Amino acid sequence: MIVSKKTRAYPLIRQVDNKTFSVEEPIYVSLTSFGYPFLNNVIIKTGFKTDLASIPIGFRNIVSRYGSHTTAAVVHDYLYWTGAVDRRTADDIFDVLMEHYMVKRWKRWLMYHAVRIGGWKAYNKHRRNEDEST
Repeated sequence: MIVSKKTRAYPLIRQVDNKTFSVEEPIYVSLTSFGYPFLNNVIIKTGFKTDLASIPIGFRNIVSRYGSHTTAAVVHDYLYWTGAVDRRTADDIFDVLMEHYMVKRWKRWLMYHAVRIGGWKAYNKHRRNEDEST
């Protein structure tokens, strides 16, 4: 079962600036029933910074940065940021969560393939930041 504190697709977040949002209440996620037993309890703490869904400006009339996919996007950002799983697994979890939160199939397909094609840049950036801090 996937659980946000109140089991919702729209976590409590606050906009910090034009690109950044802050998680305002913890998000609890368990992915064991979806075949990810190594991610038994993912807890995204209050204060985690996210850009929600990284949608280029030209495509925001098709897909918004937030919506029924918001929790999936925040979890995806968290998994990229922490490196808790490899990139492919993070992207697959993003897709599973979007399906759970009933994101329309065409939108899921589009968003999943967008992160598969372009997500390497963000994922690698976070890995470089880890290397520089050690």
